[in-house]
Amino acid sequence: VMFLSYFQGVPHMVFLRVLRIAEARCSEFQPEDFINVLYGLNCAGPKFINTLAILTEKALEHVENMDATSLTYFLVCFTSMDYKNRAHIEIFGDALIEVVEDLSEKDAVNAIVALIRLQLLTAQSWNIVAGHILSVAPTMDPRNIAPVMDMCSQVPFEADLLMKALLDRSADCTRLFLSLIHI
Repeated sequence: VMFLSYFQGVPHMVFLRVLRIAEARCSEFQPEDFINVLYGLNCAGPKFINTLAILTEKALEHVENMDATSLTYFLVCFTSMDYKNRAHIEIFGDALIEVVEDLSEKDAVNAIVALIRLQLLTAQSWNIVAGHILSVAPTMDPRNIAPVMDMCSQVPFEADLLMKALLDRSADCTRLFLSLIHI
């Protein structure tokens, strides 16, 4: 599914058939299989919301054993496809908060954006997610700074420490860039 989503012009019926096969086999899925199908669904767009619903129903049986990356991809899909089942969204969000420390920097940024857009953050869950982002802030990829800063400005929770760390990282990146162009 993921590989088909990379190509423009794949006939709708071919993509739909591959999704039906994925639906039938999702009880056998490993975490990377969920990620691949979710990536493809995210690229394909909201017209495949029914497949997301089926995949989510089957994934609920395994949610407590899912890795943080798989949970993040579910939340990203819920956001981009405007998934409406709030109970499912909250189950996946709660499960992600428990394992958020396992996320890579890029996936942590995607997770924080999805959690905020889905309105899943409480003060306690914000502290957990912000703490993880704070731990990677000193070496954060410059491309990830702005999305996190944007999310920090949208939460009703204390974000000053994280914003300061992100501003420090941004200043470091600017100094590095300026030193490179003067060479």
